Amino acid sequence: MIFGQGKRDRAVAAEIGEFCNLISKTVESFRKMITEYIDWDSKFKEHSRQVHEMEHECDLKRRKIERAMFEGAFLPAYREEYITLLEKLDRVANKAEEAADTIYLMRPDIPEPVRQDFVTIANITVDCFAPIPEGVRNLLDGNTDIRELEEFVEVKEQEVDKIQFHVTRRLFKDLGIDKADALCLKMLIDDICSVSDRIENVTDQMAIVAIKRQL
Repeated sequence: MIFGQGKRDRAVAAEIGEFCNLISKTVESFRKMITEYIDWDSKFKEHSRQVHEMEHECDLKRRKIERAMFEGAFLPAYREEYITLLEKLDRVANKAEEAADTIYLMRPDIPEPVRQDFVTIANITVDCFAPIPEGVRNLLDGNTDIRELEEFVEVKEQEVDKIQFHVTRRLFKDLGIDKADALCLKMLIDDICSVSDRIENVTDQMAIVAIKRQL
């Protein structure tokens, strides 16, 4: 392990792995919520509640890990970068919760021609985060080569960007809906797409940690 072989370091590394898994579950519940909403399935409300609950669990886990770091886990030279990484990971769950709230509170009427695009974005977002937990564990274990992970996440994030642009153009030019309605849907799709933006921010911070370790 990069930051020492002590029992406390190993315990905190395990907590970080659990933290990443919680975020994965949050993003997956977020995907299910969107899919069910698009399918007119009332169960979307249950998955909205799950997103809230798991995001809260993520917050508790992050604070627990941060306390352990402040109490001496890991080498001081790298502690700050890892706290920043935790915060960026947590922001993925936060943004999923924000987007879930937008859907739950607004209950927008999404036009049929672009409905499946929302599901596609949610599916890609899950795929985008999927390798992050293992990547973080590898980083903790000493593997600082994260180029493949960075490239994968970048490709997925670009896929989301392309669909976001396509849907936005159709909302304002092709579907003939009221501009106010189009603006509300634009806000929704921006929220959903921001989850993958936050995932890319995680890999950016992982790269900083990796580079700093190589100095």
